[in-house]
Parts: sequence; C-alpha cells; structure tokens
Amino acid sequence: MTVESRSSAPTGESSATEFDERYVVTTRDGVSFDSRDRIWPMSVHLPIDIGRVRDCFHPSLLPGLDGVLRTVASQHAASTMLNNAHALLHFHRTMFAGGLVHRWDLADLRNYRTKIVAEFGHDGYLIRLRKLLKRWRSLGHEGVSANTASALRQMRLKGAPTGRAVRTLDPEKGPLSQEELQRFSLDLYRAVEEGKVNLEDLSLCIFHVVTGRRSAQSSALKCKDVDSARKGDPSPGRSEGEQLFLLH
Repeated sequence: MTVESRSSAPTGESSATEFDERYVVTTRDGVSFDSRDRIWPMSVHLPIDIGRVRDCFHPSLLPGLDGVLRTVASQHAASTMLNNAHALLHFHRTMFAGGLVHRWDLADLRNYRTKIVAEFGHDGYLIRLRKLLKRWRSLGHEGVSANTASALRQMRLKGAPTGRAVRTLDPEKGPLSQEELQRFSLDLYRAVEEGKVNLEDLSLCIFHVVTGRRSAQSSALKCKDVDSARKGDPSPGRSEGEQLFLLH
C-alpha cells in the first residue's frame, strides 16, 4: 500500500482556491506548494497523496492533521513524511477500516499496539504515531488529550531491529551477492564499451559495486553518513588538496 502518486504535478482543489501564503509550505528540498492541495510534492520525484490520508479522518481532526503534517513537511526529509503517511494509513486500515478516525483514543492506540506487535514483532508504526501526536498536541491543535499524550510518553516501545538484512544477507534488502556483483560488473562494462553509460551513471554504478549496496540501501543514506572533514593530498603548486567526501 503506497501513498505515492504517479503524477509529479499537484492536482486537486488548489486550482480553484485563492492563493493564501498561510498555507504555503516549502520543503527541505526547496519545493513550495499549497498545503490545501491533495497532492504534496515533497520533492521532484516524491509526490505524496495527503488527500488519501485526510479521507481517513473525521472533519473535526483535519485542522490538527493538516497542521502537524505541514510542520513535518517543512522541517523533515520527504522520506519522513512518507513514513508518517504510511503510519497514519496503517492505523486507519487496522483499527477503522471502512470508517473514519473520530478521535485519538488511548484504548484504540493500546489495541493497535497489540495488533502490530503480533503482526510485526515491534512497535515501529506506533513510534512514528507517538512522535506525530506529541507534536500535534504541542502545536495546540485539538484531538489529542493530555491523558493520551501522557500515557503514550510512558509506553516503552520497541523499534524495528536494525541491520538484520545485512547480517542475514537478505536476498532482497541485504547486500548484493558475489554472483550478482559479478553479473552487474560484466553488464556495466559491456554497456560502457557500447557507449550506453555516461560518466555520472558509471560513477554511481561503481559505487554500488565497491560497497555491495542495493539501491534501497543507498536511498536510505543520510547526510550524517558522509564525512566531509578531510582533504586529499595537495597537487604540485597548491597548498591544500581537494575536498574529500568519505562514506562512513
């Protein structure tokens, strides 16, 4: 189940809505949009159907929902917004399939926790929701009671285990196998000889060959994974070397 749209252009009600800068959101990728739109283009390549999320909630909760999502959209990466949208959709599908979420009820959240632990073995979705609801209340929007917020803070939630795909050499999410690396390398250099790969693409491919990463692992990299504190050896006639960008 995905909330990604096939179209990168915002669509929906904004075309008929008068411009109001109060609703304009600018993402960390520098993309600006009207948050009243159904589609939020978090980046050039990642439009998210927020209208689909709104459709799961009673109108009384929409001011709070839109308010907290606008904050997330302006302060966090597109992937964080996508994860939050998935968490909201999963909560609705699990607890209110066929209906609307009318309130953030503590009993519902506890029952939800029981169900996701039974299904996944961890509280990953609820961890995301807890962060959202904490921010929801801190922004002063109605919908999250003090009792619910306090109880969520006291829950000791278990996150998804990290590094498992690499340790177990998962064939889909783990590193490339030796056979895959060999086939990939042969196909890559054949494409280079035929002039089908430019220098930029070749560099990216070699990066994956050297590290053994799959594309999904690379897309999960963050700025903190790159060390930019060092420089290379200076060339003749220069006092210092070129800037290095090293992957931890």
